[in-house]
Amino acid sequence: MPQRYDPPRGWVGTCNHYTVNKDYPYHYSSHASPSFRYRRLCELLDNPAPKRADDHWRFQRDTLNLMARDIAPVMSRALLTYKDTETLGRILAKWNFEDALDQAAPAIFQSVYRHFAFAVFEDELGEQITAPLMDNPYFWQERLRKMILDGDSPWFDDTRTADIREGG
Repeated sequence: MPQRYDPPRGWVGTCNHYTVNKDYPYHYSSHASPSFRYRRLCELLDNPAPKRADDHWRFQRDTLNLMARDIAPVMSRALLTYKDTETLGRILAKWNFEDALDQAAPAIFQSVYRHFAFAVFEDELGEQITAPLMDNPYFWQERLRKMILDGDSPWFDDTRTADIREGG
């Protein structure tokens, strides 16, 4: 329930993300969208130029993928290290992060990201828990993004390969 009277920023908005500070003393929700949607809204609306109805229509149809802008460079570097995924890595390396229907990069990003996420969580949680978890990215996308950007996590190590430590 975001609300402000004459906000200094000049606008109020939400993208189903957390709208309370971390020190908010009450349980608010455990179901909020990842922050990249709201961060993109801020990029669009914080521009001080006046906004027309056409601008808002364009904002509603915006296809810039901030999650991919964060993660695709890391993914591309990883894909480029293997001969069988090198072409995928090159496509991602040239991508402008627009989710355009006529480009291969968005499909590559989403497919690789989803398979990677499933592998990360399935190792520790098992398939029975991971499958429904993957159907609700609100619960895992923000955390996985942080783990990827941090570069390493115990979750990245496949416990089924005791003699090998996978990770950053």
